[in-house]
Amino acid sequence: MSSSTWYAADERVAATFAHSLQTACVCVNSASGTRSGPWYPHAPYSPPSPFPPPPAQAEKKLKSFGFFSNKYEDAAEYFEKAGNSYKLAKAWTEAAECFGKLADCHIKCDSKHEAASSYVEAAKMAAKTKPQMSTELLQHAIGLYTDMGRLNMAARQLREVAEINEKQGLREEALAFFEQAADLFETDGSSSEATKCR
Repeated sequence: MSSSTWYAADERVAATFAHSLQTACVCVNSASGTRSGPWYPHAPYSPPSPFPPPPAQAEKKLKSFGFFSNKYEDAAEYFEKAGNSYKLAKAWTEAAECFGKLADCHIKCDSKHEAASSYVEAAKMAAKTKPQMSTELLQHAIGLYTDMGRLNMAARQLREVAEINEKQGLREEALAFFEQAADLFETDGSSSEATKCR
């Protein structure tokens, strides 16, 4: 991203973003080394550059924790701040990646609802530039909502996936997702919503 974009968003936004993203990466790496998330398999997370080195204060704070869950909770806070900073700067792909990593941290902390919400937020950001990435993120949210028995929420995200595919001209895929959404709505007792998907 060019420096002019950052300054247009506000210098303080850029500073907050750099601190948040770098600290989040330190949190994750200190907890388990180089990692890959469920939506970004087999690829180490590498933040956009150039950024200043992780603050020494953040590293000291991380070392004070004795449990992995706490490290991931701390990382989640910084990924969320970084994602919001990218969002303010309208850097949609980077924002999507941060919110995806935020979801990854929530999963490590066994916070499925927060993880699903983060995947949905990541999908909203990705939809602006990478529809396919948005679809994949929403499918992760759908899986989590289904596991929790939140069928109505899962159905709504399936409908969103269908609409994304429809906009891309993928008619057969869109119809399949609309049908899945309708089935879940009916199972949840939402017949009127099911009808909208057909």
